[in-house]
Amino acid sequence: MEKRRSTQIVVGVFICLIVYTLVGFLLLPLIVKPILTDKLSQFLQREVAIETVRINPYSLSLTIRDLEVKTEEKSEILASWSEFYVNLQSLSSLVNRALVIKELYLREPFLRIERDSNGDLNVLSLFPKTEGENSHRDNNSKPNVQEEGRNEKGLAVRMDLVEMVGGGMLFFDNSRPEPFQTEIRPISLSLINLNTTGDGVADFSLSLKSEIEEEIAVKGKLSLNPFISRGNAAIKGLSAKKYAPYYRDAIAFDIEKGTLTVSTDYDYDGSNDQAAVSLDNLSLSLRDMLLRKESMDFLTVDTFTIEETGINFNEKTIDIGMISTSEGTLSLVRDSDGTLNVSTLVPPADGEENVEKEGDSESPWIVTVKTLSTDGYTVTFEDRSTSQPALVKFENISIEGENISTAEESRGSLRLDLQEEMGGGFSTEGTIGVNPLYVDLSLKLSDFHITPFQPYVSEAADLIIQKGSVSTEGTLTVEEGEDAFSLTLKTDVALSDFSSADSAKGEDFFNFASLSVDNLNLRYNPNSLAMGEISLSDFYAKIIINPDETLNVGEIFRGEKDESEPPAVQEAGGKDDPFFERMDLGTVRLKKGRINFTDRLIKPNYTADLYEIEGSISGLTSEEAARADVDLTGKLDKTIPLTIKGTTNPLKEDFFADLTIEFKNIELGPLTPYSQKHLGYPIDKGKLFLNLEYIIDKRSISSENKIFIDQFTLGEPVESPDAINLPVKLAISLLQNRKGEIDLDVPVSGSLDDPEFSVGYFIVKIIGNIIEKAVTSPFALIGGLAGGGEELGYAEFDYGSATITDEVAEKLDKLDEALYSRPLLKLEIEGHADTLGDGTILKKALLDNKIKSAKLRDDARKGLPSISLEEIVIVPEEYETYLAMAYKEEGLPEPEGDKKVEEMEKGLSDTITVTDDDLRQLAYQRASVIRDYIIASGKVEKERIFLLEPKSLMPENRENIKDSRVDFQLK
Repeated sequence: MEKRRSTQIVVGVFICLIVYTLVGFLLLPLIVKPILTDKLSQFLQREVAIETVRINPYSLSLTIRDLEVKTEEKSEILASWSEFYVNLQSLSSLVNRALVIKELYLREPFLRIERDSNGDLNVLSLFPKTEGENSHRDNNSKPNVQEEGRNEKGLAVRMDLVEMVGGGMLFFDNSRPEPFQTEIRPISLSLINLNTTGDGVADFSLSLKSEIEEEIAVKGKLSLNPFISRGNAAIKGLSAKKYAPYYRDAIAFDIEKGTLTVSTDYDYDGSNDQAAVSLDNLSLSLRDMLLRKESMDFLTVDTFTIEETGINFNEKTIDIGMISTSEGTLSLVRDSDGTLNVSTLVPPADGEENVEKEGDSESPWIVTVKTLSTDGYTVTFEDRSTSQPALVKFENISIEGENISTAEESRGSLRLDLQEEMGGGFSTEGTIGVNPLYVDLSLKLSDFHITPFQPYVSEAADLIIQKGSVSTEGTLTVEEGEDAFSLTLKTDVALSDFSSADSAKGEDFFNFASLSVDNLNLRYNPNSLAMGEISLSDFYAKIIINPDETLNVGEIFRGEKDESEPPAVQEAGGKDDPFFERMDLGTVRLKKGRINFTDRLIKPNYTADLYEIEGSISGLTSEEAARADVDLTGKLDKTIPLTIKGTTNPLKEDFFADLTIEFKNIELGPLTPYSQKHLGYPIDKGKLFLNLEYIIDKRSISSENKIFIDQFTLGEPVESPDAINLPVKLAISLLQNRKGEIDLDVPVSGSLDDPEFSVGYFIVKIIGNIIEKAVTSPFALIGGLAGGGEELGYAEFDYGSATITDEVAEKLDKLDEALYSRPLLKLEIEGHADTLGDGTILKKALLDNKIKSAKLRDDARKGLPSISLEEIVIVPEEYETYLAMAYKEEGLPEPEGDKKVEEMEKGLSDTITVTDDDLRQLAYQRASVIRDYIIASGKVEKERIFLLEPKSLMPENRENIKDSRVDFQLK
C-alpha cells in the first residue's frame, strides 16, 4: 500500500512537472504574447508587434524576440529589439529579499527619437502623465535621487549581469532652424553586479558609434546608493560641423572642419550633501580645424592638444599639464568702421544684462598651465579702416610658457619668437603674472621691416616709406598697482637704411643710413622719457617751397582739422599738460648730412644744397631753466662754410634758442631768381658774408644781422610784378663805398611760422628792407658816413638871396664828403623860391634899381664916366632927388601931402611886377652857387652834379624849413 502511494506520488509529481512544463513552455507563452501585445499597445497607444515570447519555467527566464513599436502614423518603427532575455533567480530573491536578476540581455535594440518644432520629444508621449504626478514637488525643487533611494521603501534590485549589444538609435531634431539628424549604431552596454541597496560596486561599460565613426566610450564602477561613480570617459572623432544647429545661434562664425577627441578619468561622489566632482588625466585633441566668418577662413589649426589636465569642480581649480598646438593660421581683419573680426565672434546678448546680485559673488576659478607650446603659426593682419588697406604678416610664430596661472601672486615664464614675411625677427622672454598683472620681459627686434606699415603712414602724411628696418634690444616691465599700472621700457633702438618720398610728386624727402637711440628709457605712471644719445648719420632731407607758397613738409605732414566745431575754450590761466612730466634727450649727433632746398615759387627755380652737416646738440631737457649746447657745421654748395653755435631748449613749453649763425663767401649770382622777382634786376656778381645772432622765444625771432656784401652788381632790369617799386640801383650806390663794399648791421624780426623762411629768400628780404630804407631816407643813410642826417637833403637861403651862409657851407662840406665816399652816386640840385618872401625882397631890389637908373641917366647928362648899375651908390641926401626923377619918368601924378617920399615909393613900387621868371632866375642862381661850391672842393666830379629845372617855383612844403631853398636828390 505504501509502495502504491509512493508510486502515485511520483506519478503525480511527474504529471505536475509535465503540466508545469507544458504550461510554462507551451501554454504560458501563447497566453502572455497576446496579453503583452495588447497591454503594451494600450499603454503606449501605438501598434506593438511581438514575434515570439518564450518562457523557461525552470530557469525563470523570459525571452521576447522581434518586438516592434510603430510610430503613431504606423509608417515607421518607433522602437524595436531582436531579442530581450531576462533570467530571474527566485531562490536568491527569497534569500536576499530582493529581486535578483541573474542576467538581462538585450540584443539589437532600436529607438527612433524625434523632437518636433515645439521641442517636444515623441518618446515622452508614450508615457502619459498620471494624475497628480509631481504634485508633491515644488516647482523649483529638484529630485534628489539619493534621498529617494534612501527614504522611499521599494523592492531592492540586484542585477548580476546586464548586457546590451548591437543597439541603434535614430535622432531627429526639428526644433532648430536647421534640422539635425544622426544615427547611433552600434550601442553596447554592460553592467555587472548592480545593486540598488548600495551593497557592492558595479562594473559598467558603455560604447556607441555614430554614422560618421564618432565614438563615445565610458567604463568604470558604479554605486547607486549613494550614487558614486569612477571611471574613464572618452570621445573620439567628434565632428564639430555636424552639431552646428545647436551652437550656431551662440556664435557668429562657422566651424567648417574640426575633429575632437577627449579622454578623461572622472570621479563623482554623491555620499555627502555636496557632491564631489573631479576630472583627472584629461586629454583633449583637436585636429584639422577650420573656422570661417563671412566667407573668409580666419583660423586654421592642424593640431591642438591639452594633456595631463585635472579639474576639481568643488575647489574651482583647473591644472593643465600641457597645451600644445602647431601649424595654424590666424587671419585678423579690421573693418572700415574699426571693428576687428575676432571681436564679433559671439553675437551681442539680447535682453537684460546679467547683473550680479550683491553678496552672490563667488571665488574665481584658478587656472594653471604648466607647459604651453605653440609652433609653426602664421598670423596675418589686414586693416581696412585705412584709405589703403594695410596687410602685415607674421610667420613661424613660436610660444613657450611654463607655470602660467591665475592664482594670486603666481609667476610664470614666457617666450615668444616670430618673423615678419620680409625676414625680420622678434623675440621676447621673461616672467609674467596674471593676478595681479606683472610683466618682466626681454625684447629683441632684428631687422624688422617697416614698409608693410605704409598705409598707417599714409593716413597721417603724403609720404611713401620706400625701405627701412628697425632693430631693438631691451626690457619691458609692467606692474599693476591698486589703482593703475606702471610701465617701463628700457631699450636701444636703431632704424637703418631708411628712405622716403613725397607720394604726390615721387621725389625723395628724407633718407638716412642709420638713426640710433641709445639707452631709451620710457616710463608710464609717472610719465617720463630719457635717451642717452641720438645719432643720425648719412642723412638727406629735401625742403621745397611750392608754387602755391606752401612748404612740402607742411603738405606731407598734413593735419586735418574739423572746422565745423568751435575751438575748445581753455580755462583761464590753464595750458594743456604735457604727456611727459620730464624729458631728457642727452646728446643729438649729426654726421654726414645733406639738405637740399628748392624754391619753386620763383621762376627760374632756386636750388641750394647744404653738405657735410656735422655736430651735436647736447643737454636737451624739459627743465625750464636748462639750456642745450648747439655746435653744428656744414657747407653750402660744398664750398661755403656754415657754423651754428649757441644754446637752445626746444623741449620746454615755450621754445627758446640763442644762436649764432655764420656764413662766409656766399656767391650772390645763384640768388638771381630772388633778385629778379623781388628787386626787378638779375645779380651779375657779388659775395655775401653773414654773421647772424638769433634769439627765438615763443616762436618769435629777433636777430642782429651783420651783413657784408662785396662787389654787388646788378644787370639790366627785368619785368616782375612782385618787384619793389624803388630805385634799386640808387640804393646800392648809397650802400656801396668806394671799394664796392656794403657793410651793414641790420636788426630783423619775424616768425618761425613763416612758410617762406629760407636762406635765399631771407637774404634777399634783408637786402630789400635795406634798399627800401635807403631810397626812402637816403640822406639819413649817407649822413651816417660824414655826420648829419636828413638835413643834408636841402640848403636854405635868405629871402631874395643866392648867397651861401656859413651854416649852409658846413652842411655842404658834409655832403661833399659823403658823395666822395659813394662814387656811384649822382647829385641833382633843384632850386626853389618863396613867392611871398623872395618876391617881396625882389620887388624892393627892382625899386632900388629904378632909382639907381635915374641917377645913372643924370650922370650921363652931366658927362660923368659910365659905370654899371650895380656900381651906382646913392647916398641918403640924394635919395629923394633921384626918387622924384624916377617917379616923374614913370609919368605918375604929382604926390600930395606931407609924406611925399612914402607916396612916391608906393606909387613907383606899384609900377613894378615880380614875374615867375624873376623868381626862377633866383632859384637857378641858388642851385648854381651850390654846384660851384661842391665842385670847387675837387672831391666830386662835375659830371656827377646836375642842375634841374624846378617843377614848380614853390617847393614841397616841409615843416620848419624855408621854401627859399635848394633841394638835393641822389641818383
